Amino acid sequence: MARKIGFISGIVLCALLSWFELWFAGVMDGATHRASRGDLVDSYAEALAEGKASLQTPTAKLAKLPLAQQPSTRPEDRILDASYFSGEYYLYYGIVPFAILAPWRAVMGSFLAAEMYIAGMVVVGNVMLLLGFFRLVTRVDGGRGSWAASIAFLIAATNSGALSLLGLPEIHQVECATACCLNAVIFFALARATTKEAPSLYNLGLAVAAAALLIGCRPNQFFTVFAVGVWAIYQVLCSEGSHKQKLRELAVISLAPVLVAIVLGALNFARFGDIFEFGMKYGTGTLGRPEIASFRAGNLLYNLHAYLIGGIQTQPYFPFIGGPLHPDRQILPPGHEGLDQVYGWVGLFPALLLVPL
Repeated sequence: MARKIGFISGIVLCALLSWFELWFAGVMDGATHRASRGDLVDSYAEALAEGKASLQTPTAKLAKLPLAQQPSTRPEDRILDASYFSGEYYLYYGIVPFAILAPWRAVMGSFLAAEMYIAGMVVVGNVMLLLGFFRLVTRVDGGRGSWAASIAFLIAATNSGALSLLGLPEIHQVECATACCLNAVIFFALARATTKEAPSLYNLGLAVAAAALLIGCRPNQFFTVFAVGVWAIYQVLCSEGSHKQKLRELAVISLAPVLVAIVLGALNFARFGDIFEFGMKYGTGTLGRPEIASFRAGNLLYNLHAYLIGGIQTQPYFPFIGGPLHPDRQILPPGHEGLDQVYGWVGLFPALLLVPL
């Protein structure tokens, strides 16, 4: 009975939270729209659906003007979160979310609303988190503490920062919501793999594939790919079987990362002439600010504090979730920008402590 109550409570919590997130994102107002809103999400989905790698927004067409009048010399014409290279505008984010958005535009003839896409990714992530915690708790203690999975899920879901993505449906949130979902898939795959005597090829492959796709959302998550990949290789090498069988398994789990690397490398080369360049160096929003756009060792402590501890902001009215932090109220070191709503990973630790590993 306790096990059933734990499962039911987790499912109910997941359903209620997912409904709230869909409502909070504004999905009830419409999941699709026929006419482009003219934002970066719709513009890039439309461009890719037409086979074009560059943006086609009205502002992007300013790039066709004489050099003295081009956006690189006119700050008021810059497009935030876009790159300007060789007379064209591009997004410097990854292509993975548009593997859904662009085909939707091409096949359905409408635009999948950014609100719907972001909320959908968050809901799928919720399900993956819940299933992962259920797997960990029930396999470790024989099902006696399945209630802990529900509590762990609630802590993890509400401290993941996903809620802050739902209030501002723009290109940055589209990428981050996809990354959140993929991280939840990795957690689910690792939970399944670590609760078996010998991790199956399916679980290893799913974890590595989801990690590889992260690069196509947020290139700064390379370390996740490295860590998951090394762990998967170690599991294969330590498994029973012939040398030939292990090589075959390594080839299978390496397939997704290799394909993702080829596609991203080709896309980057076609846009910026460099397979390792995602366009950040050419971002029009960071022109003249290399101390912010480029790597600096002095930024490490600042960023570790931000992403471990976080800066949760609330507001004195429903639903009490704050938006971006106010840069004018922050005391920032030289060469630093104000942070958006950031939830530190320390907030997730209580959820992990509930898993009796």
